[in-house]
Amino acid sequence: MSKQLQQDQDKKKKFEKKWKQDVAPPSKLRAEGATPGLPVLDYNTSRVDSRQFIEGAKQLLDYAAIHYGRVSYIFEYGREFDHDVNLPVKPTKPAVVAIPAAAAPIDPAAVPVPPAKTEEQEAYELELDRYKRRLFEHDKIVMTYKENLIKMYGVLYGQLTVAMRHKAQESLDYDRIREEKDLLSLWKLVKRLSLEERGTASHNVFKRIEDARQLFNRVKQFQSEKLVDFYERYLVEVSAAEACDVCFGNVSYTNELVDDGMDLEDARLLSREKELTMTFLSKIDKKRYGSILDEWENRLNDGEDIYPESLTDALQRFNNRKLDSKSIPGVAGQGIAFVATDGNQSQKYSKMQCFFCKQFGHRQADCPMLKQAYELFAKQKKGKDDKAAVAITVSEVCDCDEDQGFGFVISTGGDSN
Repeated sequence: MSKQLQQDQDKKKKFEKKWKQDVAPPSKLRAEGATPGLPVLDYNTSRVDSRQFIEGAKQLLDYAAIHYGRVSYIFEYGREFDHDVNLPVKPTKPAVVAIPAAAAPIDPAAVPVPPAKTEEQEAYELELDRYKRRLFEHDKIVMTYKENLIKMYGVLYGQLTVAMRHKAQESLDYDRIREEKDLLSLWKLVKRLSLEERGTASHNVFKRIEDARQLFNRVKQFQSEKLVDFYERYLVEVSAAEACDVCFGNVSYTNELVDDGMDLEDARLLSREKELTMTFLSKIDKKRYGSILDEWENRLNDGEDIYPESLTDALQRFNNRKLDSKSIPGVAGQGIAFVATDGNQSQKYSKMQCFFCKQFGHRQADCPMLKQAYELFAKQKKGKDDKAAVAITVSEVCDCDEDQGFGFVISTGGDSN
């Protein structure tokens, strides 16, 4: 194991140890009216375990998706489902065609006969009937959705401990949330209280945002950390930062998208995704992925933008690229001796022990110490009998403080003693 890799692992263990010490010790929390199987959301004065909270949010998401359908959008996207997208379109009424006057006089006593319907009018009435049925089904879905919002509000409130409920009541918006049974606002409030840092003055909004942004800026990929593991940790840190009112996205870019005809909410989401993608690229390990980033930057300087458009796109493109073995910790070139760079040779000789130096990873014919032994023998045999044998030890070949006791005799063709 290389010295750099060992230092990174020690640093990571020290960080995780301190991180676990800051987190409140696990306890069996109970909340009045809690649903069995769902996480209990508590508020305490110690630093919160953000990863544990995100795992609990995923459980709430699964529960809402199974029992209440589209209510799960609140836990997945942080917004309510837009039912106007599925709103049926009312058909256009065809223009009325003027009927020419009859040549014969009309008898006032005769029963009036309605004019015959044209094909366009019959098609319109048929489409209008379908529209009314679809509108009725749409309104029924919206009513069910609103009822499910209230039900899920009760479920979420039941998962709050007494401490979390008392802390939520300190919010100026709590009375409105309770009266309207606003699930989205309650979830945002609980998320902010669960993920914000306790060491800062939470009543000072700007101080809380600045501290949260500084914590997010310190997030980096460890040298020995897998990319997919860092990707998951990065998403957790993003959620923690947004819970402290940190906003991601560029206002100018968002306005440009809106001017081009894009919806404001979609423009904000796209701007947020692009900024998070570029921030993710700036936090990955440059020793492993620096060549890929340099290539993208050079192409951008040439007028071709090939940077990833989203976080998932960036993760997929990095996984599809082959990395230089010298840049990956734990392979040849990082201070580890006798490790073959070829994959097949590495597997073939990984458990093989050299008979000369007693090291693993190569055979005697490829032993570097044996080659030095032959060179030393060639120097020592000058002026001596060609058939003489010279005993050489490992301590004479390598830079060792004492003789390790591995005797080896090189013969030039005569009898060796």
